[in-house]
Amino acid sequence: MNDLVESARIDGSILFNGAEVNESSTDVISLRRRIGMVFQQSNPFPKSIYENIVYGLRIAGVNDKATLDEVVERSLKSAAIWNEVKDRLNDSALGLSGGQAQRICIARAIAVNPEIILMDEPCSALDPISTLKIEELIEELKSKYTIVIVTHNMQQAARVSDVTAFFYLGELIEAGGTRKIFTNPEKKQTEDYITGRFG
Repeated sequence: MNDLVESARIDGSILFNGAEVNESSTDVISLRRRIGMVFQQSNPFPKSIYENIVYGLRIAGVNDKATLDEVVERSLKSAAIWNEVKDRLNDSALGLSGGQAQRICIARAIAVNPEIILMDEPCSALDPISTLKIEELIEELKSKYTIVIVTHNMQQAARVSDVTAFFYLGELIEAGGTRKIFTNPEKKQTEDYITGRFG
């Protein structure tokens, strides 16, 4: 996506299974099947709930109805929204609440069985009840997927993460086990941020 932004620049490396993702030779279609993305603002497609979930499978050429039905149910259950939408799968996903729409986007991401799910501030636009549901969902999903979440909410980072990395102005300041980062950081800059001295 950064290729679409003329002013974007890339420093450093991003490796996935030992391969640089920013190399021109990288097969981005294959990469997108292996790494799911959930954005800050929920972005359901202007399609039915069902078609949102099967979108990636259809692109990959999967059209068997029994297979698609099974994936829809499994993904919606995994995203903790099956009971809320199972009777309206043909309704537009655009009619859902913010928290529901975000869980539909998570279900869409996991429908293709990625290895990694990237989440960019997935709760920033949500109310506290929806935030709790997403956090509970992250807790469940992390046993099956590697989840990388970006958040400015330190309480959320402490609640949902096992490993925390603190970045400041694009530089990695410190990384380690979440408990250690939050209770006994090695860098003063990390401590200052966590204790609210700046940020």
